[in-house]
Amino acid sequence: MIRSLAIISFVILVAISSAQGQTKLRGFMVARGIQPSDIEVLKTWKVNSIRYPLEWLAGVDSANEEEYAEWLEQALLTFDAILPALSEANIKVVLNLYSPPGGFSNNPACSSSQKLFCNGWTQSAFIEAWQKIATRYKDNATIYGFDLVNEPAFRKAAPGLMDWNTLAIEATKAIRQIDPTRHVIIEPPFGDLFRMNQIKPVPFQNISYSPHFYYPLSFQHQGLYGRKLGVKYPNKNFNKKLLAEKLARVVAFQKKNKGARIYFGEFSAVRWAPGNSAFQYLKDLISIFEKRGWDWSYHAFRESDAWSLEHDGNIKNKAPATKTTARLKLMQGFFNKNKFPP
Repeated sequence: MIRSLAIISFVILVAISSAQGQTKLRGFMVARGIQPSDIEVLKTWKVNSIRYPLEWLAGVDSANEEEYAEWLEQALLTFDAILPALSEANIKVVLNLYSPPGGFSNNPACSSSQKLFCNGWTQSAFIEAWQKIATRYKDNATIYGFDLVNEPAFRKAAPGLMDWNTLAIEATKAIRQIDPTRHVIIEPPFGDLFRMNQIKPVPFQNISYSPHFYYPLSFQHQGLYGRKLGVKYPNKNFNKKLLAEKLARVVAFQKKNKGARIYFGEFSAVRWAPGNSAFQYLKDLISIFEKRGWDWSYHAFRESDAWSLEHDGNIKNKAPATKTTARLKLMQGFFNKNKFPP
């Protein structure tokens, strides 16, 4: 009986190891304006992956299908310009459709806040967008995978439209008809780990499920959007044990779905959290990711000084620090463990 249990345990561990893959992703979400000189910095830090956003905040909400297609082509051309530098640095890319067709909606007749679930043309344009992207990068080994939608704002689809689970399956089918083995990344509604139970796993291989972790906002976003400063970590009500408890639902999802691969596409803490709070928070959170074998990308590299590992803890200081910060040293310690995908 004991020997049988040992064999079963070994099989389970092998299955989880296989699902997680041999190469763990440790990297950054980056700004869409990233330059080859920035990529050279990431190379020296031994980053092995980035999450790159195809982002159109200025016009997507009012765009029609033709305008969206024109924007997407230009966004891909911008990305193509840095692709050789990424390839040279052996940094893999998770390409994220940060701005899906239609953008956000104020339609009171639709409970979701993205037109993707409110307007019919957006869903066909979404499938076509991924067909275009898959065709463009089919033979490019630098592209690790496709993150279908950043934080899909789904509550309920309008009549006649697909819900998020169905749309994710159809998009993955469309990609796999063109590129049978490319990794596909699927986020829960709103990227919210507390909505992991709303994801229905798709019937394909090479899939990652990608929650984001911004908890609690009172700590991570203090000093932003009118939130008060001065929230410390850890304290008696907020510590590593509590972080592990909040992440337990991701563990449960993974166990329920046979070791499904998990990729935390975004997490962070503002640099000006009191004392060494941001350092300690990141240390505790990433140690949990590491223990579980989860992939991750820190939000963000050279996007805003609020999250910057290159800036010190003084909220008034907008210039990069003259010395390597403790938070950057911490992250470099994890990057030093990186292996590089073939």
